[in-house]
Amino acid sequence: MLKIKKNTLARLTLFMLMLCMTFTITSCSEDEEANVQVSKEMLIGQWILVKDVVTVNGESEIDEYPVEAREEVLTFNSDGTYSDQWPSDNEIDYGTWQMAADDKIMLTMDGESIVLTLRELTSSKLVLYYEGVFEDLGETIYYQTEMVYVK
Repeated sequence: MLKIKKNTLARLTLFMLMLCMTFTITSCSEDEEANVQVSKEMLIGQWILVKDVVTVNGESEIDEYPVEAREEVLTFNSDGTYSDQWPSDNEIDYGTWQMAADDKIMLTMDGESIVLTLRELTSSKLVLYYEGVFEDLGETIYYQTEMVYVK
């Protein structure tokens, strides 16, 4: 899974929920998503997070990172493995990835999987989207995130 920034409560909550709870993945209707069709080869390489928009129960937070800051570096390898690195924390996670559909990618780490929607993919830009509904202490949490990466 993608690392949740420590200073963002909503992201930390998602990370803990993904590790500790069973979750249900939901998706928007097709008219809300770009329906990008890509080949596996287009994802291969190193992608640097430059922006993400996180919405929890209707409240959004936008974070932008200069490329030189390299808050997160996501690398897809041709053998179906990936790494998610945070240089500022000197931390790196490893997992596997596969195309789940023309516009979906499934990431698996430590036995947990998450399906992301590919909203945009060019030779220099990758936009991933995730939406989920979680239960926490009887409260329903609606979570959405859009992450923008560049090569």
